[in-house]
Amino acid sequence: MFSIYKEDGDDFLSHYKGKMNAPEKVIILSDVTCGSSGDNFVLMMKAMPKVRVMGRPTMGILDYSNCCMLDFEDYQMLYPTSRSLAIDSGKGMTDVGVEPHVVIPWTRQHLVEDVDIKTALAYLGQDTEDDAND
Repeated sequence: MFSIYKEDGDDFLSHYKGKMNAPEKVIILSDVTCGSSGDNFVLMMKAMPKVRVMGRPTMGILDYSNCCMLDFEDYQMLYPTSRSLAIDSGKGMTDVGVEPHVVIPWTRQHLVEDVDIKTALAYLGQDTEDDAND
């Protein structure tokens, strides 16, 4: 039977494939379409040392969550049952979202090419022209 507790000092994750080939840099692209769990994902990953978040701020809808609904005949009332403690310290994200490390403002150029991917590939040191020809 496999045991992860061999000896003190042993790396108990060394048996996982790909660990030695892990990327040095990770890019996460974000914008306003990242909301709720997307907000949370970007927020958590932004704290990782290998990760750079690029794009635009997320939607910013994590301050209140776990919504319930009351159904009345003429209308429905939706209300949250959870509230983020970040609000109390003035760090709520409603209408703010998670700010990326590298802000890529949306421009009309986004309509004809993927500006975000080009920026990410440039950060990673890859030539986007070579990738387009592959």
